[in-house]
Amino acid sequence: MVTGEQAKKVLERYRQDRQSGIYTIVEIKPQHLQVAFECFEFSLPLKSADALHLGIARYEGFKLITLDVKQAKSAKYNKVSYKLL
Repeated sequence: MVTGEQAKKVLERYRQDRQSGIYTIVEIKPQHLQVAFECFEFSLPLKSADALHLGIARYEGFKLITLDVKQAKSAKYNKVSYKLL
């Protein structure tokens, strides 16, 4: 369980990273949704938000960085470059 203090630290780190330009901000396109749908493999269950991240990474050619083992397995299965932290 995440404490309020941990959540504050994560949010502050996100703000710092965002200001430094570490993230690429992408407007969601219909193509992203289509590719996300194609990434659903019911033997590798994904939450819809995880599938959307996977779809965007696949469509845009991004490397997916994740802490989620299931999402990493789905990335590998869908031939999306990824790094499991």
